Amino acid sequence: MGMFTHNDDAGQPASGGLFQKSAPAASPALPPEVLTQLRDESRRLRMLEERFVSLRKSLQVNQQDGLSKHKKSTIEIRNITKEIDALKKDFNSLQDKITLVVTEMQQLARKDDVVTLQKYINLWEPIHFVTRNEVQRVVEEVLSKSNNNVPKPLTPQEDSKKDLKEE
Repeated sequence: MGMFTHNDDAGQPASGGLFQKSAPAASPALPPEVLTQLRDESRRLRMLEERFVSLRKSLQVNQQDGLSKHKKSTIEIRNITKEIDALKKDFNSLQDKITLVVTEMQQLARKDDVVTLQKYINLWEPIHFVTRNEVQRVVEEVLSKSNNNVPKPLTPQEDSKKDLKEE
């Protein structure tokens, strides 16, 4: 006999092979309690399958929601990182400016230096000083007044004209 043949009775030929559908055997009559229990179990199995499908869909939705939230979080983290970098640059710039202001302030005169200068200014009284222009004007005025009283020296041409007049 062949290896893949089905043989129920020992003298009967094979009924079509392994992949052939055999006629269903007549089921013996089952008691009603067993049928009721079988229907209940079948119903419970369908409910569990529906629940499983529902849970699978819910899990899928939760996974997609988690992925979208993760993506949004990643984008927000990138944006926050960019903002932090910009703030760091601003902070470094501000530190440089503060350092510059501090060095400039260190070069300013201190209070005791200003008090010393004030004492010298009060001692010298620069308000009573005159400018060069004022001195020059005063000198010119004095010279012009004194020149009005004293005759001007004559130039050689003027002197020769004077001589001709006298003759």
